[in-house]
Parts: sequence; structure tokens; C-alpha cells
Amino acid sequence: MKKILLMAIATVLVLSVAGGAFAAGSVAPTVGVAGTVNGKCTIATTPGDIAFTIDPDLAGPFNAVVGTQPVIKCTKNHPYTVACTSLNTFNLMQGADSIPYTFTCPAGSNGAGFGAGGGIALAIGGQVSAGYADAPVGSGYADTVTITVNY
Repeated sequence: MKKILLMAIATVLVLSVAGGAFAAGSVAPTVGVAGTVNGKCTIATTPGDIAFTIDPDLAGPFNAVVGTQPVIKCTKNHPYTVACTSLNTFNLMQGADSIPYTFTCPAGSNGAGFGAGGGIALAIGGQVSAGYADAPVGSGYADTVTITVNY
């Protein structure tokens, strides 16, 4: 009986040691996660036309009425610049007749993001100075301005 008891104790000891050798463990590797947000701009609202009503009997200056201000959306805090160029060097042309005007073009800023409220109105406009009392009558005076947003 002593022999059986000693064998039972030995078996319990062997199983205890073996169980400890196969204990569960864990490892915890890490994974780096990175992202890049691209700097980008888009036109959210297309600009409307600008119209001048010039009365040669009034002293002026005559301010432009802007149909719709252009709105852009750019990546938040991404810088952009604005350049405005004119087909007729900022002259309203009707045949050989011209009326010079100034065009308000914003310089640029930093984007406000693409989410709600992220659009930025460019606030364009124009003005014809006084002194066009001898301009020929007509509604065909025209020019085309290109607004370029660089980002």
C-alpha cells in the first residue's frame, strides 16, 4: 500500500510539473497605423455672372452686381492662392469700344475643410469708374474672367 501511495504522489508531482510547462501564454505584437490627407480644393458653388449697369449721366463709380459668389472647399488648413485673369485685360469690349473696369479677386487663404460649413466664398466683384459719358450705347459690352485656384 505504501508503494501505491508513493506512486500516486509521484504521479501527482509529475502531472503538476508537466501542467506548469504547458501553461497558457500570450504575445502582443504592435502594428503601426498611418494615414495621409491630401491637400485638395474643389468648386462647391459655380460663380454667377457679373453685370454692370452704366448710366453715362451719373457720376459713378458703378459697382458690379454678382449673380452668385463662387464657393470653394479645400482641405482644412491647406493653403491656396487665387489668381484672376481677363480675356480683354479687364476691359468690357463691344467691337472696338472698351470700358475699363477693376475686378476684385481674393488673394487666397487656408482651407476650412470639406464638411458642413467648410465652404469659403471668394467674394469677387468689380467696379467701373466714373467718366464714361461718351461710351456708345449697347448691351454687348463683355469680357471673360478666369478664376484660378492653386493649391
